[in-house]
This record gives sequence, C-alpha cells and structure tokens, in this order.
Amino acid sequence: MGTNQKKQGWLAQSGGRTSASLAGKKGLNSASLEHEVVSCLQDLIRIPSPLGNEIAVADYLVPLLRQAGFSVRMVAADKSRPNIIASRGKGPELALCCHMDTVPAGDGWTLAPFSGQRKAGKVYGRGAVDNKGPLAATLIAGSRTAFPGKLTLVFFAEEETGSALGMQVVSTVLKPRLALIPDIGGEMRHIAVGEKGLLFVKVASIGKQAHGSSPHQGVNAIDGMMLFLSELRALQGAKGQGPCGSMATISSSTRRLFSAPTCNLGIIKGGSLPNMVPGMAEATLDFRYLPGQSRQGIIAMLRAAGVSAKRKGAKTRFGYTVLSDQRPVLYDSKVAQAATDIIVKETRRVTGRTATLKGLSGSTVGKFLGHAGVPVLGIGCGKSPQMHAADEHIAVRELVLFTRLTQAIINGIGEQWGQQNIRV
Repeated sequence: MGTNQKKQGWLAQSGGRTSASLAGKKGLNSASLEHEVVSCLQDLIRIPSPLGNEIAVADYLVPLLRQAGFSVRMVAADKSRPNIIASRGKGPELALCCHMDTVPAGDGWTLAPFSGQRKAGKVYGRGAVDNKGPLAATLIAGSRTAFPGKLTLVFFAEEETGSALGMQVVSTVLKPRLALIPDIGGEMRHIAVGEKGLLFVKVASIGKQAHGSSPHQGVNAIDGMMLFLSELRALQGAKGQGPCGSMATISSSTRRLFSAPTCNLGIIKGGSLPNMVPGMAEATLDFRYLPGQSRQGIIAMLRAAGVSAKRKGAKTRFGYTVLSDQRPVLYDSKVAQAATDIIVKETRRVTGRTATLKGLSGSTVGKFLGHAGVPVLGIGCGKSPQMHAADEHIAVRELVLFTRLTQAIINGIGEQWGQQNIRV
C-alpha cells in the first residue's frame, strides 16, 4: 500500500487542473453555486476515467481539497489508481465517499461522451450521474460547510469492477462514526439502509464424453444439468421457500424494506459439437439474498437439488464453486437511524420531496464499510436509468439541489452530534 506523498506527482501542492478555488466560500446562497458545481462536473467528465485513470482525477481534486483546508492523504494498492482521504477538523468523524472511475462510454451516444456539454438545462457525459455529478456536489458542499467534528471526503478508485483497489483498501483505514455513499441515484427520493447479499455460484454437471452416434457409451452432462435446474426450480417454488431458500428466517421489517430475493441463471455452457456426447456442462447462478438468509442455506438448497436430480435419474456428478459472496447488510445502528431522520427532514425542506427508506438489490461499496463495523447510509441524485447509459446526463437543477441538500445533511448531522451522546 503506497503512501509516499513526496514521490507522487498527483500529491504536489500545485499539481492538477482547477477551474476555481473553493477556499473561503462557506455559504451556499451565492449566485456562483450553479456555475461552480456545473464547472466542476464538466471538468471531471473531461478527465476520462473509464475503468482506470483515477490518477488524473486525483491530480485535479487534491489541489482543490487543500485550498479548502483539508488535510489530504493517499492510500493506494496501485499507485496509478489512488484513493483520496481528505479530512478537516477534529472530533466524531462523518465521511462522504464517492468513486472516481466510470464505466466505458460504450455505443449509441449522440453527444461526445467526455465533452461535459451543457444543453437544454442538462450536463451530458459519462459519469454525470454515476458518480461524478454526486462527487462534484459533495466536493462543493463539503468544502463550503463548517462541520463541528471531523469531516472526511473520500474519493476512491475501482468501484465499477469490484473495488479491490478502492474501498476494500480504504475500509481498512477508514473508521468514521458514519459514512454516506452518494451513489444510489433515485432523484433524492430514497435512503439506502441496507443491501441484499450477492452470491455467484457455478454449478458443474460432470458426465462422460463419447461419440454422438453411441450416446449409450457416455453420460450426457447437459441432460444432467437440465434435470438439476428443473429440481432446483421445484425446490424454490415449494411452500415456505423462495429463490434463495427458506423465507421463514426473514423478518417482517426486512420484507418491507427490500424487494423479494431473486435467482438469475446468467450463464450456461455445455457441449462442443453436435456429434459428441458432452462430458461437462456448467451453469452460473446469481443469488440476491436478504438479511436473515445465508450462503450456507443457498448451497444446501443447491446440494439438495443435486440429490433430487440423481434420484430422478441423473447419472452425472455435481460440483458447486462459489465465485463471489458479499453478505447482506442492514444499517440499523442508533447512529444510522438518527441520521436517517435528518436526511428525511432536510430532503423535504430543501427539495420538497419525500425520501423513503429502501434496501438495495444491487451492491455498493457500503458493504465493505458496513462489514467493517461502520454505519452506512446511501443517498443520491439523478435518474437511476441514466447510469451506464448512452447520453448519460443530469439536470443542472438536480445537481444544484443535491449540493444544497448535501450541505444541509452535513450541517444537520453536525448539530445532532453536538446535542446528543450517540454511541456506535
């Protein structure tokens, strides 16, 4: 993990491109707010960072953070993909965490994906919603806000491909009282208070290869897989069961927050030629399971489907390989609950919208902090379908409102922590 500041160009006090100084601008009522946050977002979009190049984004951000009085340190497993941890003040720590990378532009754009063009009241470009728009709002709001404790802005790498170089590294050194993740979209109408678990499992059906003209001399692995999948669906549809096993272990409060658990058959492979009996078939399944369910329960269900398939005549052997496992998390600490009240109140006051509690079906980096014992809440702006889409864009009004809301949330949490003795 590299932390040598003197040797890194992206840590130089004078390095990077800056559109404006943020130092000394505390209020959010100035006529310059829209210009500042839009210019910052345009600058960020014009620094392409699809699945990398966070070093160039860091080179832009570090001088701005220092001008705003933040003490900056870098934490990096790969020096070309650094993570920024910028802190100001002392006392209970509130962290806001945004990622610097984006997905590639892809196809179907009618405007240049890295132009940051402003058109018809919107800013276009890859990352406008995911996650450079929220990053710009967080930077401006955090820089302008006098927080009574320790305010930390975290801008991290490699969110789009698993965060092994990003939040998985940062979570080993970041231990705030509360972390906010502005990365859920939703037009400021949702507060993420938990996330489903994610389990990818590859199931192998192992038979015996033979000539297609003599299928009796082999064991068809595809036949075995078809029977396995049929038995799995039967188990999932049984009374009291669901796509990820027993539903009895899920509390009523969890059911209200989350959509139902799911199982998606994402990949299936088998066979080489029509005149060969396939000796191997594979199916990869994506389980999104709820708090109260477990990896062990899902694997047990898969094994039961294999046993049932063999009873029904499958002659193949079955194997099960876990490719990825991210446990579910529910942020129900006193700190998170109290902050949720602040976010609901300030969302209504600043935007006129009603923010509702929600458990996410997808995964964010909040899981890594949550499993490290940090209370986490997800917030966001912009329309979620814009994430990863061609002609990705965010409305200027939405961006300005989210900047104001973020400052109001920071202020509200600061006032609350100053008045109450809340323990994690």
